[in-house]
Amino acid sequence: MLKNSTKKTLYLSYDGVLEPLGSSQVLNYVLGMSKISNFILYTFEKISDLKDKKRVDEIEEQAKSCGVIWKKSIYHHKPTTLATIYDLIILSWNVLCMLICQEIETIHLRGYLLGIPLLFFRNLFSFNLIFDMRGFWADEKADRAGWNKNGQKYMFFKRLEKKLLNKADKIITLTTNSKRILVETHGVASRKIEVIRTCADEQLFIKQPKPYQKEIKFGYLGTLDTAYDFKKVLQFFKKFHSINQDCSLDVYSANNKDYVYSIARENGFKQVDKISVNFVRDKEKLVNAINSFDVCIFYLNENYSVKASMPTKVGEVLMCGVPIICNKFNEDIEEIINSGCGMVCNFDNDDMQKINQFLLQNKKSKEIEENCLLVASQEFSLNTGLKLYTSIYKDLTDE
Repeated sequence: MLKNSTKKTLYLSYDGVLEPLGSSQVLNYVLGMSKISNFILYTFEKISDLKDKKRVDEIEEQAKSCGVIWKKSIYHHKPTTLATIYDLIILSWNVLCMLICQEIETIHLRGYLLGIPLLFFRNLFSFNLIFDMRGFWADEKADRAGWNKNGQKYMFFKRLEKKLLNKADKIITLTTNSKRILVETHGVASRKIEVIRTCADEQLFIKQPKPYQKEIKFGYLGTLDTAYDFKKVLQFFKKFHSINQDCSLDVYSANNKDYVYSIARENGFKQVDKISVNFVRDKEKLVNAINSFDVCIFYLNENYSVKASMPTKVGEVLMCGVPIICNKFNEDIEEIINSGCGMVCNFDNDDMQKINQFLLQNKKSKEIEENCLLVASQEFSLNTGLKLYTSIYKDLTDE
């Protein structure tokens, strides 16, 4: 598939590519697809990130070398509602100018918020619309941020979701669980929906050799926010430590160290010498950290919105050959983990001896590592994601 010399794809993301998530889940895809379409990448960047001139110049050079035009606006945070409205006004004007002056064939919308003006523009201009919904955003706000499901804000975004689902030519979700919900509950045609995981760059997340160590090292990645229950992890680790004291828990989080240690003490850890807390922003250091784990552990709170979730860490960890211990937060993760990539636990009354035997066996055998690498390449590799996205673009432009 060769790209047309004049027609363009406008990729909209409220997440900035100067942030780790935007870099891995937006920039990597756009650069990878630059051979099939002329991309205009429009993102909202935080002022603090824009101060890193070296990083800004680096991304601008990457984009330029791939023929990608990177347009950016400043992300405004406070006051929340007014700041968002202001950002949407800026977005609307810039998108309108591009629709008038550029030959925009496709708009790739990542997330919900930036879709508000697109519903209006959809009536004025002809373009393909890809709704890369990533999850049930309004329900995430209800489940994690306390939005009232009978409140105006929640109802507004659920109506927006319904309209975007109806207007989109293609819809991208993270799980087959969410695809089934969209088909059965929302009446969306199955042919419109493609499941694409949160992929990891296989050129970066690489399995590294490590010497045998008797100690079992648990690794925890990410924040301790309302999406996760870190206390469940601590309680699990405490029970495991009671049957095998040769273990440790390494926490890599943006949360303050003292805050993490205070939670540990609240959960019965009088001494926290078995727990270390670190913050890593550099990707290569993150890969090194993951490769030091014997297993990655986390507990994602179970609710309606989580049926559409697939944490970015899953692909990154499996790509390094590291198994996962987590709860069954949706059907997809159960299928992935039960394919030999770890253990699905309930975190309350699990058989710790069985878990211990599994982790000791993992140290002696290459089978679990190979299972992780195989599933990662099939489900979570950037190359796999790019092939699926390319197929979507080809379907739209060939119609």
